[in-house]
Amino acid sequence: MKPRYDENQPIVLDKKLRTLDLADFLRMGHVKRWHTVNTSAQQTLADHSFMVMLIAMDLYDKMHSIQDNPTDALCLLTQAMFHDVHEVVMGDMPTTAKPHTPINVMAWATDHLLPVIPYTMTKESERLGRFIKMADVLDAAFWIEQHGVGPHCTGVKDGCWRRVDELVRAYEIETDANWRAFVDQIIVAYSAGVDRHG
Repeated sequence: MKPRYDENQPIVLDKKLRTLDLADFLRMGHVKRWHTVNTSAQQTLADHSFMVMLIAMDLYDKMHSIQDNPTDALCLLTQAMFHDVHEVVMGDMPTTAKPHTPINVMAWATDHLLPVIPYTMTKESERLGRFIKMADVLDAAFWIEQHGVGPHCTGVKDGCWRRVDELVRAYEIETDANWRAFVDQIIVAYSAGVDRHG
């Protein structure tokens, strides 16, 4: 697996990074997402993390059954809950800024601020990570579809849905599973929820 950042590239820190703890986790409701995009509502890191947990769990259950895999379920929940927790220190880096950073700063921060998943004390699972990444991009697409405002958001929304399609295609090749069918079921559920409650 290709390293997520160049470990040979010098990084100068004013002080040693400490591992995040409960006091940091409790600030997830204060971290704002979408701060470079015009939106009609504000999404926090806590809002997003909760939606990623729901979507990832449902997607996993559709494909593998949570009842048959309770250990996976616990790992999936905690990995989803903390997938972006480094943002309590780093903030939410806009997608447009990521290609211009010399290293994958968020991956580097995650590795140093949260070396293991809290409470389960496990490392990130690449296998379960697919469900979390898919849930991550689905929540972004759903949220900006509902709350995006103006012409810039049209491009952002289209980019989010393109990313969903790219992941579906990649995961179908990697896992030989019908991700499209299961993702479409999640999209139908999201649409039904919007129709019911506005």
